[in-house]
Amino acid sequence: MALRRISAVVQSENPMQATIPATPSKPIPVSPLMLADRLLTLAQEADRAGYTGAVPHLVNAMYQVLDSQKPAWH
Repeated sequence: MALRRISAVVQSENPMQATIPATPSKPIPVSPLMLADRLLTLAQEADRAGYTGAVPHLVNAMYQVLDSQKPAWH
């Protein structure tokens, strides 16, 4: 899966502000490692915020993302 840059940035009236459309026309591929890192970060933030019940679900989701990938040598 090749990664590509997000080029769907929309310029607003304020030159210092740019937005990304909420619904891109095509799905944007994301690296499984990036997704796993984001899930782990969310689990850490949830733990700090007191949402300890969400932590195991986020960590399990992270492991599912990592376990669902084929090894690179296949």
